[in-house]
Amino acid sequence: MRISRLAATMTAAGVVVLAGATPVFAADAALPGATSTAVPEPSGDPSGQPSETPTSTPTGTPTATPTVSEPAPNFDADITPNMFSPGDTLTLTTTGCPTVPTVEDVDGLFSGPLALAEIGDQRHRGSALTKSNLSATKTYHVVVTCENVGSVTFSAAPGQKTTKHRGQTGVVPVGGVQTGDGTSLGGDGFVLALTGGATLVAATALTVAYRRRQAHEDA
Repeated sequence: MRISRLAATMTAAGVVVLAGATPVFAADAALPGATSTAVPEPSGDPSGQPSETPTSTPTGTPTATPTVSEPAPNFDADITPNMFSPGDTLTLTTTGCPTVPTVEDVDGLFSGPLALAEIGDQRHRGSALTKSNLSATKTYHVVVTCENVGSVTFSAAPGQKTTKHRGQTGVVPVGGVQTGDGTSLGGDGFVLALTGGATLVAATALTVAYRRRQAHEDA
C-alpha cells in the first residue's frame, strides 16, 4: 500500500518537472549567439510550379505593298451622223482624254469653229454646221488631238461614209506644191517640171560627150 502511494507520488513529481522544463527548451532557440537558417520562399506560380521565362515573338520583314499604276488613257473620237449633206450639223464626241482636245478643220468643212465641252470623266462633245457649198468630189479632213495622248483624223465627203485614222497627226496637203517664190505647181505642172529637168540633164551629158569625141578626133 505504501509502495503504491510512493510510486504515484513520484510519477506526479516527474510530470511536474517535465512541464517546467518545456519553456527552457523553447527559450534555447532564442539564446544570444544562436544562428537560424532562413527557408527560401518559393517564387513564381503560387502552385509551386516554376514560372516560365517569357519569350519574344519574332517579327518578320515587312512586305512592301505593290503600287498599281493607272492605265494609259485610250483616246478615241467619233463624228455623227456618219453620212451627211452640205449644211448638216455634225457632232463630235471624244473619250479617254484628260484635257479638252483640239479640233483642226484642215479643209474648211465647217462654217465655224467646232468647240468641245466636257460632258463626263474624260469625255467631251461639240457640234458645228457644215458649209452649204461643199464640193461632192472633195475630201475634207478634220484632225482631233489629245495632248500627249494621241490623235484621230477624219476624212469626210458629202454623201459618203466618214472614215477615221488613229494616231495620224497630219494630212497630205491639198492643192499644188509650194515653190517658195509665192507660186505653186499643180499636179500637171509638177510633172512637167520634173520631165524638163531630166531632159536638160540628158542634153548636157550628150553635149559633153560630143565635145570630148571631137577633141579626140582632132588630136
